[in-house]
Amino acid sequence: MLFYSALHWIDAYLAGKNFHPATHQIRDDEVENNGSLSTVFNDYRRLKDLSRAARYEIPSFGEDKLIVAKNRLFKIEQHISGLF
Repeated sequence: MLFYSALHWIDAYLAGKNFHPATHQIRDDEVENNGSLSTVFNDYRRLKDLSRAARYEIPSFGEDKLIVAKNRLFKIEQHISGLF
């Protein structure tokens, strides 16, 4: 849920620029290469990785990783809210 919250923050920003990525890869590329978003690319990418880990590596996904994921989402929210 935390990753998809970040995804929706990014999509909201991109929609304001009349850009609507059709796939995760197109969105990932835009976050990585868009000067306004590239500063949160590492947080976004790691949050995406943590999302996969939460779904497929459940036994090794502890509270420590949840805290890391929440912190990454917070950074993304703070950055993007400053762009609106």
